[in-house]
Amino acid sequence: MDTEGLLRSLRDHAVEYVVIGATAFPIHGYARATLDIDVFIPS
Repeated sequence: MDTEGLLRSLRDHAVEYVVIGATAFPIHGYARATLDIDVFIPS
């Protein structure tokens, strides 16, 4: 599954989550190449 598919599936199943780490950098104006994604899902 790719990143877009993962996030779409989480959203479709009403899972609360937050994207953290380097994947979240672009939203704050920073660019960083990364091939992984860090997702926090509270219990």
